[in-house]
Amino acid sequence: MIMSSKPIIGINVNYSENQDKLSTIYYLRGECKIGIQYVDSVYKAGGIPLLVPCIKDEKILKYYVEQVDGFLFIGGRDYPPKYYKESIQEQTKLQHDRRSSVDIILAKLVLKKQIPVLGICAGIQIINITSGGKLIQHLPAAENHRPKEDQTHGVKITGGKILTSLFGAKRIFVNSSHHQAVDPEFVGSGLQVVAEADDGTVEAIESTEERFILGVQWHPERIRDLKHRKKIFSAFINTAEKFQENKSKL
Repeated sequence: MIMSSKPIIGINVNYSENQDKLSTIYYLRGECKIGIQYVDSVYKAGGIPLLVPCIKDEKILKYYVEQVDGFLFIGGRDYPPKYYKESIQEQTKLQHDRRSSVDIILAKLVLKKQIPVLGICAGIQIINITSGGKLIQHLPAAENHRPKEDQTHGVKITGGKILTSLFGAKRIFVNSSHHQAVDPEFVGSGLQVVAEADDGTVEAIESTEERFILGVQWHPERIRDLKHRKKIFSAFINTAEKFQENKSKL
């Protein structure tokens, strides 16, 4: 068992292999220039990042989950719509099956355990899918949700507790970069929509219970507003720290 005075945060990873399958790569980079920022944001907020490889072995994955005090689901390409009983659309750009099949197992294990969870971009989507929800596979105005890296757009905070307590405002500016989103007609069990873009696109979800589950469609790990980044990651890590403390008392 890993012993640490700081909370350990599990992070899922992307997976890639070349055509002849002679080499494979685990990486944290998504379609948009997302890189080491996930790890750095966790570390700078006081957590210890633990990368979980794409090994489709539930016993191994369960062992990883048992070691952590919180879990971060990162961004990436689209999850197969078969996981929410839909047919694939032309615009859907699937991630590697090895990652998606492992992420489904991981998300089920993580959500079953009472640890804090943060989902970013595709991360909010896997949380919703695993909870029985569905996605909009391609937004009608997708171009409005894929601005250049240094651009932001307004988001209305409509409910919940986490974002409301962190920002103390009903409107914030975020750096989304996506063409899919949580379907507001099919929000997963135990989840609620807590933020929307001006066109009604779901931008954030939280748990309906007294638990830290926050999924955001934007990228706080690389937003230029450092105060914004710190608020989200500090809240996540602080909650993981409390979980760690309570666990040690058992």
